[in-house]
Amino acid sequence: MAKFFEDVAREMETKAAEQKQLLEHYEEKSYLYGREAQDLKSHAAALVRKYHETTEENIKEAAAHRLMTVEQAQHESTCRDGKMAGTADQGSN
Repeated sequence: MAKFFEDVAREMETKAAEQKQLLEHYEEKSYLYGREAQDLKSHAAALVRKYHETTEENIKEAAAHRLMTVEQAQHESTCRDGKMAGTADQGSN
């Protein structure tokens, strides 16, 4: 799951970069778009923000899943060690 969220985060960063390039283009060449220029700039800027927010959310999710994986592995290790120790104690009785 962590890898999935990391992949999505990378994809969102790529999309943010594309929208940022478009935004720069709209700002530099707004005369080409007439009345629509401001709408295009606003839309591109909103998408850049949204993609960055989504990137951050996915990075946090990936970190949470990695933490859960570590905790699960530690729990399983503790259970195995506990059962093995318990088994050795029972065998000596």
